[in-house]
Amino acid sequence: MSTVVKNKKFIRGLSSKFQVVIPVVFRERFNIKKNSLIVFEENKDNLVLKILNDPIKEAKGMLKKPVKKTALELVKEARKEELNLEK
Repeated sequence: MSTVVKNKKFIRGLSSKFQVVIPVVFRERFNIKKNSLIVFEENKDNLVLKILNDPIKEAKGMLKKPVKKTALELVKEARKEELNLEK
């Protein structure tokens, strides 16, 4: 059971195993998925939760087209362009 207090603040009870459900509003806003990692930090008298999102997993699918050149080919092209600019 949860109660909205104000401005997207929620009160949640702990289960007998000290578990708490993160409200869907926060899961969507902070992109929290199953098996997301959460850091617990102490800040004065408060407990702060920080979500560790994997940047590699989040970047998956960003490229629309697959890269057809190897890294070596791209470096060689960049060097040729640099030499042409120096002339």
